[in-house]
Amino acid sequence: MLNEKFQEGWITRPIPQHGWTLDEQKRIADEYEGSDVSSLVFASPVPVLLGLLASKSGYSELADRHNTGRVIQTPAVYIFHNDRREKKELPNGRIIHKVAEKGWEIVPV
Repeated sequence: MLNEKFQEGWITRPIPQHGWTLDEQKRIADEYEGSDVSSLVFASPVPVLLGLLASKSGYSELADRHNTGRVIQTPAVYIFHNDRREKKELPNGRIIHKVAEKGWEIVPV
């Protein structure tokens, strides 16, 4: 699907096993602002809902698309974020990283 949609080519930006800190994510977002990258694709269970609401929350009031004179309020969007990871050893000896129970914060987008 990616080859068909983005015929000029595409690259991946894998998320490291330990994840990205909030500051790293903000820096990465800043890297894309004003860059020659024209599209980003996120692979996640809810990226469409997140993307649509975050985009709409950039405007505190939107004009009614049906010209009824109503003002449409769009809710602010916040993300639960935790950049702390804990190592966990599975019964088979494999080590994985999981999100820590402590360190959560609410970040506005």
